[in-house]
Amino acid sequence: MKKITLGLFFVLFLQSALSEVLTSSVPTLAEYPHWKECFETGTFSNKPKNCSKLQKINAFIDLYKGKAAAAVFDFDGTLYHEDIHLDEEHGTTLKGKKVQVVAQPAWHRWAANHWDRYPQLQQLFPLYRTENNGPLTALINIDNYLEGKVNAKTGKVSGYHKFRQIATLEAGMTPENMAKGVSLYLDKYSPNDYAIYVVLDIMQNMINHQFKVWIVTGSNPYLVSVVLHKIEQLDTTGYFNFGDLSAVPHQPSSRDGKLINSRIIGNAAKVYNGKFTAVWDDRYLPRDKYDEIYAVMNEGKRLIIKDYIEPNETEVVACIGNSGGDYAMMNYVLDNKSETTETLGILINPRGKLATLVDHPDTITFGIK
Repeated sequence: MKKITLGLFFVLFLQSALSEVLTSSVPTLAEYPHWKECFETGTFSNKPKNCSKLQKINAFIDLYKGKAAAAVFDFDGTLYHEDIHLDEEHGTTLKGKKVQVVAQPAWHRWAANHWDRYPQLQQLFPLYRTENNGPLTALINIDNYLEGKVNAKTGKVSGYHKFRQIATLEAGMTPENMAKGVSLYLDKYSPNDYAIYVVLDIMQNMINHQFKVWIVTGSNPYLVSVVLHKIEQLDTTGYFNFGDLSAVPHQPSSRDGKLINSRIIGNAAKVYNGKFTAVWDDRYLPRDKYDEIYAVMNEGKRLIIKDYIEPNETEVVACIGNSGGDYAMMNYVLDNKSETTETLGILINPRGKLATLVDHPDTITFGIK
């Protein structure tokens, strides 16, 4: 009876605290500068549908303020748009149609077309050099295959095999050279056109309220860090400060979790003697720990939260994603709700299996263009 009474006390206390925060928590334009629709009258209004949702998110952030809780964000489709259309250059069209790609293959294709035009790009993709100049057609062809842009008779590559190969395309380059190349690519395809700033506002507010914010993505963390750094540079107001997330070049955390550097986990190659190798970095999903081989996608994302982030830092109470690849980690975080823990899932244009969570009582869904 005592256990039930104590549990009931915690439930009532948590519900009371959340209710109090929700009624008193009012977002400000200084906190959410890209949510201007919520401040058209000069003060915050929760009448627009998305604004009432923002108020709930803000209340959740206030509830955990200073408590060192953790939040996990996906990158592609969550923080950065997935519909990048490259200019008319070699390899940017297939059968007369423009290729639509996400940030990572867009960078690969741009570099394949420009590596011989800039002195600072001469060290890019040395393993795909078959000519002294001109487009790196071998890189574009393998990218088409890995990203499912062409139909191969051997079948579509997916899962670990896909992400391992994409992660090691930079083999032979240094992280510093990659950072220079990505930065030049972003000068052409600016984050101002592709960043999902309303979600970045939410991430920034979590950072400002002492959340341990992680990005767990299928993309290369050495790419993501440069994108975030460029967003900071383009922000003339000084609002964005992503801390360790925007460290360039990216500094991965240690395999044992005793040294937390940059909180971005993705699919990358191991670095040896200062250069990327052709070996996928399994530090967060070590092969000797699991019966199956995982990449940073689907079930791999869940295992990273369960077996790396939470044991080495703190409980993850919020998850933000957009696709079926985020379902396993989102569901895991939502299941963490207990008598003493509130959880939140934020769905950005959800598709695939993730869309099955739109009616979950602890999720908030946004349709963002």
